[in-house]
Amino acid sequence: MNREEEVEGQNQGQSLAELFQKNRKKMIEKYENQKEQKEKTEVKEATKPTRTKEEMLKQRKAMMEYKAPLSQKARQQNIQGNNDNQNGITNHFGKERKSSKEPKPELLDRLALGKKVKVKFIIGIKQ
Repeated sequence: MNREEEVEGQNQGQSLAELFQKNRKKMIEKYENQKEQKEKTEVKEATKPTRTKEEMLKQRKAMMEYKAPLSQKARQQNIQGNNDNQNGITNHFGKERKSSKEPKPELLDRLALGKKVKVKFIIGIKQ
């Protein structure tokens, strides 16, 4: 309690002993509420199904496993499947592209594979 509250309590006719008892009751109630909450969480934790070490180890191994990208043949089949739908001008969902702002599928495949573009330089002289 603040000093101001004590002074206000005395002004209302309450003694320091009464204020102390009120404060003590509040603290006891607060402690009991905390104790009840703790018991509830312990009961919830006890009802949770426990996993064995083997299950946890399996899950960790699965998470650490390297997930290799699709093989080249699988990518080509995927691309051919998309191209058959709309004359080679499709987006990732098999719908026809409506704007020229969407990147071409060839570009997306090249970026996904990490291949570099082969650029031929032609030197021209302007006169």
